[in-house]
Amino acid sequence: MTREDVAKLIRMNFVLYKLGSKPLTDEEMQTTIDVWAYQFGDYDGDTVKRAFLAANRVCVYPVTVADIFKQLSQCLDPSAEWEALAVAARKAQTFLSWRKFPMVTGIDEKGGLLRSDGQKELKALYDQLTPAAKSYAGSVGGLAELAEMPDLTYRRAEFLKQAQADITTAPREAARLRASEPTRKELGKENQEVQTDGKT
Repeated sequence: MTREDVAKLIRMNFVLYKLGSKPLTDEEMQTTIDVWAYQFGDYDGDTVKRAFLAANRVCVYPVTVADIFKQLSQCLDPSAEWEALAVAARKAQTFLSWRKFPMVTGIDEKGGLLRSDGQKELKALYDQLTPAAKSYAGSVGGLAELAEMPDLTYRRAEFLKQAQADITTAPREAARLRASEPTRKELGKENQEVQTDGKT
């Protein structure tokens, strides 16, 4: 969702509720746009607009960020988002194989071969994920970790639970917090080190 989309929604909000809200100063308007753009920047503009209009049907007072997130839970389909993430993880497997055997991706101006180790492609794949999928993966490394797992059955159930919770909070904040947490691999390594220390 772009800042222009956000500004249109905010103006619409004040037009629809002009009897129940006072005009914003230029500074207040910019602050409001900044906050809404941060909260909804990862979402598709049409999706947020649908959620806004749904909130408009039930809100007596001007629609808030919390009102929109509440409606997003009904506009978004976590199951479909998981399927998209699973497809991305399968594609990532190919790019991960390029680490050992760089793939020829083109020819430069001098006729030389252009090769890739897959990192650029992995980053592009991660950037295309939905907000819930990004929040769950946490990073490009998280997506790579999913790609290396032979069975994602357990992770699907975990994702669906987390995605539903993130819709009603702030996906970026949830992703930021999870990004600061150790990955499952790191936790496993720490446990091994603890056990080793205990033996010695």
